[in-house]
Amino acid sequence: MDKIFFENDHNDDEIHAYGDDMHARKYRVQRPVELKKHWVDDDPFATAFYNSLSISFPYAEVFMIDSIKIWQDRLSPETQKEATVFIQQEANHSREHGAFNKGMTSAGFEIKTVEKDIINLVKRLNGKDEFYRLRATVCIEHLTSIISAEILANDRHLGNADPELKKIWLWHATEEIEHKAVAYNVWNEATKDWSSTRRYLYRISFFLAMTYTFFRNRTVAQIHLLKQEGHSGWGAFWGMMRYGFRKNGLARNVIKPWFQFLKPNFHPWQTDDRHLIPAGESEFMMDVKPVKKQKVAELA
Repeated sequence: MDKIFFENDHNDDEIHAYGDDMHARKYRVQRPVELKKHWVDDDPFATAFYNSLSISFPYAEVFMIDSIKIWQDRLSPETQKEATVFIQQEANHSREHGAFNKGMTSAGFEIKTVEKDIINLVKRLNGKDEFYRLRATVCIEHLTSIISAEILANDRHLGNADPELKKIWLWHATEEIEHKAVAYNVWNEATKDWSSTRRYLYRISFFLAMTYTFFRNRTVAQIHLLKQEGHSGWGAFWGMMRYGFRKNGLARNVIKPWFQFLKPNFHPWQTDDRHLIPAGESEFMMDVKPVKKQKVAELA
């Protein structure tokens, strides 16, 4: 997209780039989830990265749902409609990663220590005001969307993963791309009376802090998982770094899109990666029930 976005200036046709095409896909991972130890490319470090993310999702998704729900009655009709789909999608993600995590436990991993850290973080965030929680959601959504885009764009990340387990990640990544601007649009409407400077400084200051927290917590979680397989200390740490930051590594490839959030004129749809949605769908849509839209009540 060529449009330049400012903190207090946006075009509705462009910020709602996906609009009516957004929908929650009724995907369910096979149950019980059978998770072998190194389900990603027979690589303990790659597997630990995805497993550490999955442990956080059931709690993070619920936090983001609640952060958006607070604002629903105060949104424009278009943003309100997109927020409803966002909530449906995130609820599904929470449910399916809960099943995935049970498979991790069945495979012999101890994950309660990591879960406790996430629960405590979410409790601290929930103790903040509605603007703070919304800002956290905006930042988390940018991190998850750029990781999702990289997973979908570069088959080397999950190309050799367990075929059934790969589907849950491609499904999740597809919907993260589709709703990547929703929280940001809610933020724009919630802070419409703020000055551009205030909105920008609040946004980027928290993003830097959230990035540090994300990197630290995921590193601690991966080390905890790797230690259970005999990888500990600096060996575990440098193995993680090599996996993430080697040539075409996932962490290395998301550095540039990470920086985009720092621009004063940032909007998620400045990077138009909707072409990744059908590419992802081609891998898992045969397992999706042929129902395009859901009522929120169905997700209980």
